[in-house]
Amino acid sequence: MKNSFIIISLLSILLGVESAFAHCAGLNISAQSALVNMNTQNDSPIQITVSRSSPENNTCNFMVFIKNNGSEVYTTRKLTKGGDSIPIQFYDAGGHAPANIIRSGSEATNTSHALLGAITNNTSSVNVYYYPYIDTSLVRPTGPYIDRYSFQIYSWDGSSFSSRSSVNTNASTNYKYTIENNMSLSLVDRGSLYNAADFNQTINFGSLTNGETMGFDLFLTYSDGYKLYLLSTNSGNLKNTSVASNNLIPYTLKFDNSIVALSNTEQLVRQGTGSSISGGTKILVDATVGTIGSVYSGTYSDTVTFRIAAP
Repeated sequence: MKNSFIIISLLSILLGVESAFAHCAGLNISAQSALVNMNTQNDSPIQITVSRSSPENNTCNFMVFIKNNGSEVYTTRKLTKGGDSIPIQFYDAGGHAPANIIRSGSEATNTSHALLGAITNNTSSVNVYYYPYIDTSLVRPTGPYIDRYSFQIYSWDGSSFSSRSSVNTNASTNYKYTIENNMSLSLVDRGSLYNAADFNQTINFGSLTNGETMGFDLFLTYSDGYKLYLLSTNSGNLKNTSVASNNLIPYTLKFDNSIVALSNTEQLVRQGTGSSISGGTKILVDATVGTIGSVYSGTYSDTVTFRIAAP
């Protein structure tokens, strides 16, 4: 009798689990977007629909996972363009917090690694949302990056993570991110970091002396090469701002200790290929006052215009 009681109890437990899964008969998942444009939908809610074969007066609990491609693990997901790639990740909430990453079914160890949902009483489907994310500050070669990721769905009893059952599904979505040749320059105080909002510098020598040097840092960002042009209003001279005088004081401008040509017509002074390093490529810019001849007193100035362009 004791053994019979044990067998009956186990059967009762097993039947209970089967009943919970039975509420998810015909469980299926469908992606509402065949292609997600990451240039416009980055960190935005993307809908998927989970359905069962018919409405029931019971709740069907489910977990959604995202399958990795090939030898990937969830931390190395990416979109590719030839031999280049850019990381992509999927979250169950906006804000791309690491705790909200949706893993694959084989990598998940608890419910926080899944997108959870439920088809409630007397309904046959429900919409749930996930958030794909790319760090757009990463510098990569230009062009379209694309890849496809598939969804995995499990029914479960709503309480124990281990009480789940996988369901075959072919639902998948393509993700595309296009990198243009984004270029920018930043003029910052010596020793400062790149600042996209800082593109003006004023060098104030005070009372001019021969050989006096002052400078700032120039940062360039680019994803597929660049050309840098300069234009000096007074062709490399500080000019007396008084209308009664045309006195000039020469000066030199150096990039990383190398003199660059200054002219009142735009000159190509530097160019490069590939992409800039993270945080921008830095150039040390120094202006040195030349020989001060017999000139009138007054304020002397020049304006140098920097322009970055595609190669």
